[in-house]
Formats: sequence, structure tokens, C-alpha cells
Amino acid sequence: MIDLLSATGTASSSAPSQSPYSKNSVDNTFHPTASDDVSSMLVNVSESGITDSRAVGTNYSDSWGKNNNQKVQGHYLFNSSSNDTDYDIEDEYYGKNTSDNVQKQIVNTDNINHRFNAKYEYNIGNKDYLMVRPSIIYQRKNEDLDLTAWTRDSTVQDLLLNQNSKTSQNVFSNSDEVMYLHRLSDKGHSVSFDGRFSYIKTTEDIDMVFENVQANQNAVQQTYSYNIQKTFTGMMSYIHPFGRYSGIKADAGWNVTYGVIKRKSEIMADEAEDFSVDSLLCGSTFSDFGGLLANLAYMFSKSGVNIVAGTEYQAYNFRTKNDITHSFHRYNSILPYFVMRCQFGGNQLHLQYRTLQKYPGLMQVQDAINNANATMAVRGNNRLESARHQNIMMRLVMPGIGSDGSVGVVFVNMEYADNFIASRRSLSAATFTGDGNKRNSEMYSYQNADGYFSTSGLVAYGFPANFIKSNINLSSMLQYAKTPGFWDEEKSFTRTQCWNNSATIASNISEAVDFILDFNCKYTQSRNLTYSDYDVSYWTVSYGGQINWQIIPAIKLLFECGRTSYSGSGTSQFNAVISNAAVAYKFAKERRAELRLSVNDIFNNDNNFVETTNEIYRRKVTSNVLKRYIMLTFTYNFNKTQSK
Repeated sequence: MIDLLSATGTASSSAPSQSPYSKNSVDNTFHPTASDDVSSMLVNVSESGITDSRAVGTNYSDSWGKNNNQKVQGHYLFNSSSNDTDYDIEDEYYGKNTSDNVQKQIVNTDNINHRFNAKYEYNIGNKDYLMVRPSIIYQRKNEDLDLTAWTRDSTVQDLLLNQNSKTSQNVFSNSDEVMYLHRLSDKGHSVSFDGRFSYIKTTEDIDMVFENVQANQNAVQQTYSYNIQKTFTGMMSYIHPFGRYSGIKADAGWNVTYGVIKRKSEIMADEAEDFSVDSLLCGSTFSDFGGLLANLAYMFSKSGVNIVAGTEYQAYNFRTKNDITHSFHRYNSILPYFVMRCQFGGNQLHLQYRTLQKYPGLMQVQDAINNANATMAVRGNNRLESARHQNIMMRLVMPGIGSDGSVGVVFVNMEYADNFIASRRSLSAATFTGDGNKRNSEMYSYQNADGYFSTSGLVAYGFPANFIKSNINLSSMLQYAKTPGFWDEEKSFTRTQCWNNSATIASNISEAVDFILDFNCKYTQSRNLTYSDYDVSYWTVSYGGQINWQIIPAIKLLFECGRTSYSGSGTSQFNAVISNAAVAYKFAKERRAELRLSVNDIFNNDNNFVETTNEIYRRKVTSNVLKRYIMLTFTYNFNKTQSK
């Protein structure tokens, strides 16, 4: 799932599709998943706005050489998309001499994407193995943004600014990996080398026109930037067994990432005749982190029990340098981990503990201000340090709870972070909005903070109901996160929690008739612990059904209908009934060809919204979506071994 440039370039993610049968869908419109299946290139229309997508690709796989000791596979994919999205955004600020902010954004985005991946494997005799894996990606994105913002006090709404931006981005990415494995004379002993290199370069041109209505100011701005990042990794590994069931694995190597970003902005304001450089919007940033990497692990495997326990040592330097400021940090990190997988009585248990050192990205330490959105400028923090994350996970799968074929699943995950890279927000008139009295332009930055914690848990149970020839699946999931953030110097926490319960009845009546009944109830709450008056909380209840009917061997009918209703936080206007229908005709030899006519959202009711809270405001976003449409699909399967 490679997405180098955002498909829509907006500040808000979209809500899921209203259809209860799209819960596990993947947005393939712009960046298909890394699947070899042709379905990875098909259009999915659940994202915001109206998208026109085109894709073509080819895949190759073969065995070469004597005894087929060489394997090669690769694919090339081209796809492009055009997206038109209209956003309505409402921000309710938490006091501090502010008024609410209302925005209207019209975003038109065009993308093209070329992707090539390959893998070559060579078994050189009985002791040597070589693997080479190159990857090349090129992507281009053009975006046109029209933004209008208003300030709102009680019922009075005043026009604040108009902005038009035209953005052109190009990105080239190359990654290569070479791995060589040599088995030593002693059984089980081996030594290997793994080398990796990645390179990514992004260039961006932005032409912007501002009109600040309240301050009676106008400006034209031109911005150019480029971003280059290189990563080098070289690792040597040695495996030494102790008897039949255990051994050690030792790794040592070097890993380093270099990055540079340069940004230049020129602005021509009011009556000026020429462009002048704005020093706040310009600058160069250099960053690198990495160094010695070593790992020592103990491995055990016997009677369905597999254990890997060890520790990783990092002697890393982390440097950042802007035009004026610079920082240097040295880390000697010991990162223990433990992984256990075991099978007992047909059940599977997976336990895992890991610690990670996460370093700030280049954009997070850049000193130059990015004001591509005049209502939310972004500036990095050169004083950021790395964060240390600890994660514990447990998964238990019980496929044989009873003799009737029941299945149970229990999953628990927890994560805690020291020095978490948190968001820092403030309100300022320095980014071409506001009149000095009412500050409505947000400055977004980053700051280290302790106190991040998240956890999630899932319990699921599935069992057959023979009296209706169906399977019943029940699940309950709880998610909780406490995230630190800053409003100016004031630290606060945002707490989000979600409780999701679902029940599904899936039939297996016959080869000709199948149905699905689905019910889902979800509670969502997001609140700022300092300003509890701006909580976000609502219930989402969705239910519906689907039926598949094979009328005759050549003709199949499908119909599905679902209702989604919301309660709380002013969401009732988003209630909707979504119905889809399709008829498919199979023909040709062994019915390998299929012609399908489908109608999506028959009653034209689909909609899209999301509501969140952060350190300084509560935000509600609504956007347009593709509603009713008709699609004709032709599919042909060349698999000669396919059964009728």
C-alpha cells in the first residue's frame, strides 16, 4: 500500500462508507494494495469526493535455470486518478480570545503513478542463496485548492479570507535489497549478509493568492521546495544452533538515514510590484540519524513452541541543522524484545513484547513555515528528540472450542511511549489571517511529551447454527488512547475511546442461495481533558442484509440493503439507507466469462462526515461522496483448471 503523495491533500480523513458490507474494503482508487491479484487494481469509491480512476498492469513469474533453481517475479502498474472533493469544516475553539472558524474547501486533484517491483532468487548449490529485490516508483500530483474561511461569534459570521493554491508535486523513489546466505559445514550453522538502499526525492511548486478580507490585505506567493532522503543499511548475521531445538542469532551492522529539505518562498503583498523573499517561509534543513546496530537473540523451537528472545543495541547519533539553529543527540539504546508462538490442542497463542526508538521525520524538524493552508501553518521543531515506544501484544486463536466447529479469538494490544512526539498548536496572526484582536490562524508544530498510552482488545466467537444452515459470528472490540498535546505552553491530553459490537449471520443453505444478516453498534467518544465542554460522543448503529441467488447456472442476482443511524453530537442528519443490486450473466467455455450490471446506492442517500477533538478545538468535517451510479463489468478467467 504505497502512497507517496496524498490522494486528496486535505487535512481530514473521511468517514467509512455507509454500506455495512464495505467495512473491510481497501481504498484502491489511487494506491492499490501490494497484491498479485487483479482485484488490487479495481476502483473502490468509498473515499471522499468524486474520483475517476484508470489502471493497467502486468505481472510476470517464472522459474529459470537447471532444476528451476532460479525464480523471478515482478510487476509493473500504472494508474491515474482525478478527484473532486468539497469540504465543509467547522472548528469550535476553546475560548482564549478566539471565535469559531468555518471553512469551505474545493479540492481538485490529478495523480499519475508508475510502479515497478521485481524479485530474483537464486539457489546456488546446496549451501548458497542469493536474493535481489529492486523497486522503482514515480508519481506526479497536481492540485487546485479554493479555500474560503469565515469567523463566527454566536450567530454572526464574517468573511475572513479567500485563498487559491495551485500545487505541483513530483516524487521519485528507488529501493534495492540484496541478501546472500551461506550455510556452513556444521548442520544448522549459517552466515548471511543483507544490504539495503533507498532513495526518495520530492519536488513541489506552489502558486498561491491570498485575500485577507478583515485585514484588507492581498498577497501573491510563490514557493518551491525539494526533499531528498537516503537510507543505507548493511547487516551481517550468524546463526549457531545448540542441539536440535535451540540456538542463537547474532547480527551486527550499520544503518543511517540522511535527509535534506530546502524551501524558498517569495511574496508580493498589496501595492508591491516585485516579489521579495520572506525569511520566515524559507530555509534549509539537514538531518541524519543512525550508526551501529547490533542484535543478539536466543531461539527455541520444539513441539509447537517457538520462542525468540533478545535485545537490540543501537549506538545512534541524531543531528539536525537549520540555517541558524542546530542540535545533536547521542543515543545508546538497549531495546529488548520477546516473541512466543505456541500451539496446544489445536489452539494458537502468540505473545509479543517490543521496544522501539522512533526518530523525528525531516518535516518535523524543519524551521521554515509552511503556509500552504493559510488557516493552519506548519513549522517544525529543531529541538525534537527521539521517542521510545513499548508494545505488548497477545493473540489467542481457538479453532476447536467445541466439537461443532466453533472458533474463538482473543486479542489484546497495549502501547506506551516516553518522549512521545506530540502536536503543539497555537493561534497567531503571523500567517496572513486575523486582525490582531481575534486570532484565527493556527500554527501547528511538534513537541516531546510523556504520557502517551493506547490499548485495544477484541473478543470474537463464531459457531454454526445448523437449524438455519448458517454460521453466527459475534465480536466486541474496545479501543482507548490518551494522547498528549500542547496549546502554546499548556499541556493537555486528548482521550479517545471506541466500543464496537457486531453480530453476523452468514448462511450456507445451498449452492444456489446464500444470505448475510449484519448488525453493528459502535460508541465513539473523543474529549479534551482540560476543556470537557467540547466533547465529541455519538452512537453509530448499522444493520442490513444481503442475498445471493443463483437463479440458473448462468444467471446470478445480488441485493443488499443497510441502514446506518447516528445519535449524539448533532449527527442525526447523516442517517441513511444504502441499497445496492446486481445481476451477473456467466457464459463462454466453462463459464469463465462474466458480464455484471450493478447499481450502487439505489436511493441516492450516501454521505460522509467525521468529527474529532484536539488541543484547541472541536472539528466537524463533511464532504461530498459518489452516490448513485451504474456499473457494467466484464471479467474473464483464463485459468484452465477452474471448475465449472
